[in-house]
Amino acid sequence: MTTSTSPNPDKTSSSRTNTTFWSASPTWIEHIHNIMATIDSVNDAISAADLSPTEHSLLKHFIKEAVEPKLAAQFIQSIIDRDKNNIENNLRRFKRDWRKLASRLTVVEPISKPLDASVRERDGPYCTMSMFRENNTRPVPRPVESAHVMPPSFLRDIESAEEGRLLRTLETFISTPNVDRWNALLSGQIQDNPIALRNLWLLSPSVHKAFRAGHIEVRRSVDDSEDVDTGALQLETYKLAYKYPEPLKDLFFGNGFHFSGSLEWFEISTTNPTGLPLPSKFLFDIHRRFTTALHLFSIEDQMHRGWPKTTSSILQKLFGSSITIFKRAFHNLWLWVPDSIRLRCYRHM
Repeated sequence: MTTSTSPNPDKTSSSRTNTTFWSASPTWIEHIHNIMATIDSVNDAISAADLSPTEHSLLKHFIKEAVEPKLAAQFIQSIIDRDKNNIENNLRRFKRDWRKLASRLTVVEPISKPLDASVRERDGPYCTMSMFRENNTRPVPRPVESAHVMPPSFLRDIESAEEGRLLRTLETFISTPNVDRWNALLSGQIQDNPIALRNLWLLSPSVHKAFRAGHIEVRRSVDDSEDVDTGALQLETYKLAYKYPEPLKDLFFGNGFHFSGSLEWFEISTTNPTGLPLPSKFLFDIHRRFTTALHLFSIEDQMHRGWPKTTSSILQKLFGSSITIFKRAFHNLWLWVPDSIRLRCYRHM
């Protein structure tokens, strides 16, 4: 037996790793600092532009929710630098393109009967998001319907849409490799093929409507330790969050329970991962990145129309038509209040 006199290889390796880590740390920290500096600089330029608070938020969230925020920030900076005398118009032109792109998420497309049956077999009898609470109450179940995570038509003709600007915006937002991956996933979804189930799940109509409009977002659990994948059983944990100040009303899960608006956890599972695969985590993540934009566009639209008010109140019952006339007059005056002031009021309601 030959005894080695060389240093302990594990200790040497560990020492070398630590040395490499510490020597690389300044470079890594500098890299992160440069990224943050770029993002902060562009956010400052957005804030300086003569835009409404909602428009500022839309542009900043485009950067924040992007897969690569630095690239998104540089993209916005290139728009700002295009014409220093026309910054607001150029940013609003981009905002129009951003709205058209995000609005593709709201399309509801038909689902074939065989696929609908497969979704119900995997997710039924209620809906994918059904939360069972610890009480003796069992509400009357609600109707459910199959829904796409991302509309299959989202990428259709996107290369030519708005002279190619929508595709450039999408590639900036989720990265070119992710656009290619998404396109490959959708193109592999042959009609009635199990692969199509990767883009489908079961929802109540009210939750489906909120999901399509971006008022709710679905995120993967940060801790994957609760996930199960045994081959015969696959289970994944997600969390559901609601976006305010959209009024929370008539939002029910398939089992009849009302959504409280607080953070909810739910599980998606299948006992047949090959024949009845789960929805794609990748597609859920893409949807999540668009929700803030859709939600802010909705707020912007409602601000222009005037925020909806409830029509039934004690005052209305007591004073009848007089209070109705007063409310209509107040509503008309309220629309003359600048958007920035109205937005601050809505945030504190």
